[in-house]
Amino acid sequence: MNVLVYPSTHPAAPSLVQTLASILTPHYLPQPLTPSQLSVQEYPWHTSCAVLLLLSPPTDHEAVRKYIESGGRILAFGAGIRNGTLFGPSHDFGSLSAGLGLGMVKDTTILRVADGRASLYISFSTATGTSADVSINDTVVSVSRLPTCPLDLEAHILGRYVEGNAPAGILSQSGLVAVWNCTQPLPDILLSRSLSALGLHFSSQRADPSLQPRILPQFLLARPDSWQVQHRVVKALLDHLNLGSAVGDELQRKWEPFVFEDANNDFHFHFPSFPTEDRTTDHSIVELIPPNSFSNPKINHVLVPSTPLTSEDERRYTPQFSPSAFFRAIDEFRSGTEDTSPDSWRIGEALIYGEVVSSTQTMFDKCVSPNHVHITAH
Repeated sequence: MNVLVYPSTHPAAPSLVQTLASILTPHYLPQPLTPSQLSVQEYPWHTSCAVLLLLSPPTDHEAVRKYIESGGRILAFGAGIRNGTLFGPSHDFGSLSAGLGLGMVKDTTILRVADGRASLYISFSTATGTSADVSINDTVVSVSRLPTCPLDLEAHILGRYVEGNAPAGILSQSGLVAVWNCTQPLPDILLSRSLSALGLHFSSQRADPSLQPRILPQFLLARPDSWQVQHRVVKALLDHLNLGSAVGDELQRKWEPFVFEDANNDFHFHFPSFPTEDRTTDHSIVELIPPNSFSNPKINHVLVPSTPLTSEDERRYTPQFSPSAFFRAIDEFRSGTEDTSPDSWRIGEALIYGEVVSSTQTMFDKCVSPNHVHITAH
């Protein structure tokens, strides 16, 4: 799951993403979210977002409200919060000097979200904060306080200012919204306390920066009855590199390893032979690539087996997923439909499988350029 920091254009966003990565790796993947991505339906950020961090008011209030209504969680910094009742005669609309429209706050600096039967009005400030101390679980840390952003809400207290004992951070009754009326610096304990209160589960030990996570090698597979699809994908990549005739003979289905360079990653394609027995490695799939292949984090390894995986291969190399069951399910779903011509194939005929990924959208954003998508889609 992703932990998204909005907006990516905020000056504090890059350092906050880096700090979150040191706290949440390898459990969650912190990433910046741009204003354009927030509202574009083709970018379904909300489907894989564990928490949305807001550093300023969103450009699309409706997208954030829908995210909350579907069970999403938000963590806002540099903001105040007030309560207004959705049902009942008392609506505290007069206190919002900008005025309210029907279901829409006209002042875009104020975000309205539902919290059970109540509405919460989160107001963001661009004022400069003053240095203050906050007590969190008996630990005192320094923050930049915004006194113009009161936390006027009966809720669970996440932290209090040492001077005056006023709330510095709160968690709403539903447990879906956390707000702090302070800005950078945001100490680790403040972030950890907030994310834990919002329901995230991660180790209390800060990640060792020398232990960077690595993507395991991925299999390029195809439906057993359409195995030629796999070879057509490889040949298209080789032709794009002008290596089609030099690297191997498609009829013999023998190729040498090659590298396909993408804008963000280098994809190393391997054509492995499976060993007869397991060796002493953390994961059996690592045995299928040359030693010391994980020294460069930009390199992703793709394994291209010469035949469909057997049940024993699946047990050893894809223990959490059965490609054969996947392709059988597709065959059952398509039962009774016409087969495509030999020169084309349908969605699901080819598959790249990796054991651990953050989300499909993240893979497209970070690992695949438009050229790569274009080549593999034909």
